Amino acid sequence: MTREGDQLRDEITLREASLEDARRERDRGELSDQEFDAIDQRERRALHEARAALSALETADVAPARASTPRRRRRGWLVVALGAFALAAVVVLGSSLSPRQPGGSITGSISLSTS
Repeated sequence: MTREGDQLRDEITLREASLEDARRERDRGELSDQEFDAIDQRERRALHEARAALSALETADVAPARASTPRRRRRGWLVVALGAFALAAVVVLGSSLSPRQPGGSITGSISLSTS
């Protein structure tokens, strides 16, 4: 679903938890009945609005029309990247396997004998 739907679901979950917490606080005597009633009314109103918004969003998302162009694949970039990798491999292998003079060192330096 959409990000907005996820946010609404999270809001509903948090508000339900807030109601449960307020009930526990009232039962322990930390909240008066008037304070609890104010919290209960506010949270229930907000829950009703969030659930209505979520149901409206879910019915609107049932079949979205797709009028835009289809998704364009990026195969061309993949081919270019693979070609560049292959070219680099050929250059590295060609330079390391190139023919050299007999007796010559790999680095191209001159080897001198002691005689």
